[in-house]
Amino acid sequence: LIYAVFISSAMCYGLITWLNKHMPSSVVTSFWPFQVPVALVLSKIVGLDGINVLQGIGGLTIASGLVLVSAAEIQREHMKL
Repeated sequence: LIYAVFISSAMCYGLITWLNKHMPSSVVTSFWPFQVPVALVLSKIVGLDGINVLQGIGGLTIASGLVLVSAAEIQREHMKL
């Protein structure tokens, strides 16, 4: 629990802060839900907790949504040119 709260949260908020400087705000905001799957995967790597089927499906759903938002942002940028 301490690992998930401090390490994972600090890492994700650090990445969000960095992204705010380098990416459009719509892309940064869309990646906020990604903190949950990252915490689950890192928790599994460290050996603190396992990932069940529903957590895996949820993580894949979030990742798929992020890919779609990123692809739409790239397409929007190409249309501006």
